[in-house]
Amino acid sequence: MDSFDPLFRWRRRSIGPISIPAVAFLLLLATPAPADVSGIVFVDLNQSGVREAGEPPAAGVAVSNGLDVVRTDAEGRYALAKGPRGFVFVTRPAGFDCEEWYRRDPGDFALTPHPAEEEFFFVQMTDLHVYDRADELIEEFGLSDPWWAPSRLVAWFSLRRINQMLVPRFTLDPVGGLREALSPYREVSDLSDTSVYLAYREEFQREGSEIGNVRGKIEGALGEIAALRPRFVLATGDLVLDANRSPAEALERRLDLYRSATASMGVPVYSMIGNHELRGVVRDDTSEQDPEYGLGLFETTFGPTYYSFDRGAFHFVALDTHRPSPGEDDPQQWAWNQMRDEVKHWLRRDLEAHGDRVKVVLNHEPFFADPSWPFDAEELAKYVVSDEGIFEEHGVAYSLNGHVHFNGLERGEPTTHISTGALFGMGWYLPPALFPRGYRIYYARDGQLYGAWKLVGEPLLGFIQPEGEEATHPASATLVDPEALAGPFDLVAVAADAQGPFKAVSLELDDRPVPVQHWGDYFVHARIDPAPLEGKTATLTLSGERESGETLRTRLEIHARD
Repeated sequence: MDSFDPLFRWRRRSIGPISIPAVAFLLLLATPAPADVSGIVFVDLNQSGVREAGEPPAAGVAVSNGLDVVRTDAEGRYALAKGPRGFVFVTRPAGFDCEEWYRRDPGDFALTPHPAEEEFFFVQMTDLHVYDRADELIEEFGLSDPWWAPSRLVAWFSLRRINQMLVPRFTLDPVGGLREALSPYREVSDLSDTSVYLAYREEFQREGSEIGNVRGKIEGALGEIAALRPRFVLATGDLVLDANRSPAEALERRLDLYRSATASMGVPVYSMIGNHELRGVVRDDTSEQDPEYGLGLFETTFGPTYYSFDRGAFHFVALDTHRPSPGEDDPQQWAWNQMRDEVKHWLRRDLEAHGDRVKVVLNHEPFFADPSWPFDAEELAKYVVSDEGIFEEHGVAYSLNGHVHFNGLERGEPTTHISTGALFGMGWYLPPALFPRGYRIYYARDGQLYGAWKLVGEPLLGFIQPEGEEATHPASATLVDPEALAGPFDLVAVAADAQGPFKAVSLELDDRPVPVQHWGDYFVHARIDPAPLEGKTATLTLSGERESGETLRTRLEIHARD
C-alpha cells in the first residue's frame, strides 16, 4: 500500500496492549477529514445544468477529490475533503454524460442521459502533436543545420535515423519515399540522396506548400475519424507539438487548434496528458510558481490529469505518470514514467470502487516494452511505466498507450497491453509512405476489446481472430491457432473503408458463402466449422465492396486436423 493509508500499516504491526492515548490516536486517524467539498449528483432531464423540480438524484455515482473515492447516497449527496490538486470530479456513469464533470469549488453535477450501450465502437488516437506552421517544427526541434555542421552531413545522419525508425511493412526506402513525395513539386531524378532530403525539407518549409500544410493534414485526419462515427474518441496524450519549451504565443495557437479541431468532430473526445503537455519544464524563464507550470497548463485547459468514466460494462481509467524528478544538473527535471503517490492511491481506490466492471487503463506512456520497437534498453527504461502490481491486484484487463509512435502488443494475465502508433506519423513531416499515420479502431463486446490499426486515408480489411498480425490487429487474449483447429471456432474480422463502412462485406470458405453477423459498421463475426475440410487446407476470403463498385479482398488459409 502507499503512504496515504497509515491504518494499513498499523493493522499489520503487533503492538500488544493499547493504552488509552494510543486508542485516541488511532481514533483520530480513523476519523474522516472534514468535508470541504460537497454537493449533489442528479439527472438533468431537461439539460439546463441546474436541478429543477422532478429531476431525480443519482445514487451510487463515484465522486473523487483526486485521492479518495466515495459513492453518492440515496439523495445523490457526496462529501469529500479538499484534494491534492484542488479538484473534485465525477466518474461519468454508463448511460450518462456530464458536461461539467469536474470542479474546483463545492457544487452539484448534472448527468445527462444518453442511450445505453452494451457494445460499442470507439477510436484511440495518440501523439497528435498539433501545430499549424511548418517552420515551427524546424525551429523548435533542431531539424535545421547547426552552424557547426555542413548541411549534407546533417542530411546523411537524418536519412540514417529515418531508416532506423521505419516500419518495414509500410515503407519504401527513405530516399525513394522522399523522391516520390517530392516529385510532383520539382524534378528530383538527378539529385543525390542527401540532396533529395534537403530539397524535401525546403519544400516542407515553403509557404503555401501542400507538403507543409500541417493544419490541413490534422483536420483531414480528425475529419476521417469523425466520419467513422465512433461513440467516442480517446486522445492518449501528446496533444500538441510541445509545451516543454514552446513560447506562450505558439502554445496558445496549438491549444486553440486542438480544441477547435476536436470540437468540430462532433463526438465526445477524452483528452489525456502526455509529456509534451508539461508546461515550461525545460525553459529557464518559466517559474515553478507559475500556475500553468508543469501539470498546470493541462489542468487549466482540460481539467484533472487523471480521471475515469464508464461505458457499457467497461470502466476506463485515464492516468498521469509524470512527476517532478529534480537532479543536481537539472532542478526542473521531470520523469515521464512514474506515478505520483496521490495518483497511485487514487488508482487503487478507483479500481476498488468499480470492481464489477471490465477495467481498461489509459495512459500516454506504455506499461510494457515490445521487442519489435527500435529502442535500446536505456531508451526503453525512460519510456516504460511500472504499474507496481496494481493491475494484477485489481484485475485490469487492458492498458491502451501511445508515446513510442509504434504499434505494440503484450498479452498477459490479467492485462493485455496495446500500444498505438502516432496519428501524426513523424511530425506531420515525413510522408506517410515512410512513417505511417494512423489510429486504432475498437469494438467492445462481451467484456473484450477487438481492435485494429488503421492508416489515415486507407481502407482496412483483415482478420482479427483466428489470425492477425499482433501489433496491427490485437484482439482478445484467446486467439485460436489456425494450425491446430480441431472443431468450430469463432472468426472476427474488420472491414472499414477509408472514411466509413464498405458498401457490402462477405466471407467465403473456399467457394462457399459463410453467414456473418455484423458488429456495428466495421466488425463481423462468423462461426466456422472446419470438419467438412477433412484434414485439407482451405481458404477464408474476406471481401469488401466499395461504393465505387471496386472489391477488395484478403485471405487466410486454415487447416483442419484429421
